[in-house]
Amino acid sequence: MNKDIIGAQHEIHDKDFSIAWAERFVPTPESLELFNIILSELQALIPVGGRVVELGIGPGYLASHLLGAMPNIEYCGIDFSRPMLEIASSKLRVLQGNELNDLNKTATPVETR
Repeated sequence: MNKDIIGAQHEIHDKDFSIAWAERFVPTPESLELFNIILSELQALIPVGGRVVELGIGPGYLASHLLGAMPNIEYCGIDFSRPMLEIASSKLRVLQGNELNDLNKTATPVETR
């Protein structure tokens, strides 16, 4: 087992698979409706300079939506998939002051059977 990857081996750890997934599953109108509900809740609860943590940021669709409307918050995106973080990072590069964390670098690997 690759000790650099936490948990089960998933295709999301494969760069080509992750890129293809991100291109196929762009936000739908239903996803955008959910994003707007989340945005509304966060705008009511998170002050300027407040911090949002997204577990499982994937390709960064929600983060991009939220940060486009709330540029004065800190945003921390976390994901197990290094390729997904790379996709999100390139999408969010223009948004300063936010961080993306790769759990494969910061957590102790867990063996699965």
